[in-house]
Amino acid sequence: MSVFCEVDSSSFTNMSIRNQNTSEILSIGTFTNTLNFTEKSARCFHTALYICTAENRIGFAASDPIQIYVNCGPRSLDGLYFLRIPASFHDKLEMSANFLSYPTPSFQWGFRQKSTSPELTLSSDFIRTSTIINISSFSVHLKKTVLEEDQFGYYTVRVTNDYGSFMTTFHIIPQGNSDSQQNVCKSSSTELSALIPILASVSTVMFIFCAGLIIFIILRRRFIKKGKHFRNMP
Repeated sequence: MSVFCEVDSSSFTNMSIRNQNTSEILSIGTFTNTLNFTEKSARCFHTALYICTAENRIGFAASDPIQIYVNCGPRSLDGLYFLRIPASFHDKLEMSANFLSYPTPSFQWGFRQKSTSPELTLSSDFIRTSTIINISSFSVHLKKTVLEEDQFGYYTVRVTNDYGSFMTTFHIIPQGNSDSQQNVCKSSSTELSALIPILASVSTVMFIFCAGLIIFIILRRRFIKKGKHFRNMP
C-alpha cells in the first residue's frame, strides 16, 4: 500500500507524509516536489488518515487527509482447514473455528456423510452461532445436544465476503474406528530455502502439517539469473 504526494511549486519544497491518527511522520523529503510512503506490513482492516504537508521559502500548504482501509478475504486465524474428531453415539457435538476477514463475512454450514456425497443443509436441531472477537476477527460454533448415528461425516463451514472465501472441514468419525486418532491439518506459506537449503532454487512452498504427516507441495518456479534481470522459467 503506497501513498503518493505531489506539490505544484515554483521552487523546491520540504515535504512530509504523516499519519494523522498518531501524528507519526512516515516520510520526509527535502528540496523535492514529490514524495511517497509504502506501508509494507498493512494488516487486515488497517486504517489510517494520511496527510501531506509542504513548505518552501514562500509559504506552507497541507493536503486534505486521505482515509485508507485495507480489506481482506477470509482466512483461518490459526491455519486450521481440516480437523478429524472421534465421537460416540449420543455424544454432545461441539465444533469451533476462528477466522480473519474484513468486511464482515457470511458463514454457511453444510454436511456430507461421505466425502463424495451431496452436501446437505443442516437441520434446525443444530445450533449455529458466531462471535465477534474484534472488527476483523470472528469465531464460529456448531453444537448439537445428541449425536445420532446418521450424523457422522463431514461438516464444512464456508466463510465468504466480497474479497474471497475460506473453508474449514470437521470430520466426525465413530470412537474406536481405526482412523479415530484426532487429526489436525494446518497450512502456512514459508520460504523453502529456509527449510531445505539444497532446494533453494525453488521460490515458494506450501507447508502442510497433519498430525504426524508432513507434506511439501512445491510450486515449481525457477529463476535464472541473466545480467541484472531475472527470467521466470516454467
